[in-house]
Amino acid sequence: MLAGLYGPDRVASDALKTYYGLPVRVGTSSFESTQAGRRAIGVLNGRNIVTAHVKSGTDPFGEIASLLNYVSLSPATGAVIVNQIPVITEARTAEALSVDITAPSDDPFGLATIKRIDWALEGRNGAISFTWPRTF
Repeated sequence: MLAGLYGPDRVASDALKTYYGLPVRVGTSSFESTQAGRRAIGVLNGRNIVTAHVKSGTDPFGEIASLLNYVSLSPATGAVIVNQIPVITEARTAEALSVDITAPSDDPFGLATIKRIDWALEGRNGAISFTWPRTF
């Protein structure tokens, strides 16, 4: 999910909004190989709105498992919920070079400012799943 874009099918983004309260919208993302590594591009309504440039690491890929926690508000109750997303993939370190936001000024993402890029990870052969949201 890049800049809240999820798709290209509307069913997935609608379900993430309805049941998980996630601020997603129908869009696409793609990856391109570059001389230094990879470029990830988020597209909304046929327009690139964000591009991330990552330099590939040189260490070997290793298997990792993790649990992402997305905090949001339940659309049904307004309660704070946590969406736990288990991930398993092959990964290695990478270096985040830059993130360019090119969303139009009337797009909420266009108001975002990248202050710092903390880290990057390059993954392949991954699997990600969504679980039922937990209320706290």
